[in-house]
Amino acid sequence: QGIGRQLLLRLFEFAGDAEVFLEVRTDNAAAIALYESEGFTRVGVRKRYYRVSGADAYTMKRQRQ
Repeated sequence: QGIGRQLLLRLFEFAGDAEVFLEVRTDNAAAIALYESEGFTRVGVRKRYYRVSGADAYTMKRQRQ
């Protein structure tokens, strides 16, 4: 349906030319693929970022446009 991509595009409009950072579970392949298709790159890993599950997260960054 493209809802996630639409939300990202609105975020980019709001952010203007600022860098955008986000965290995503390392096992969420669909979300990672979406973010990478919109120009995000992995810049780090946060171990046990999600406290309840203990899952790790990637920190991702999108450069200024």
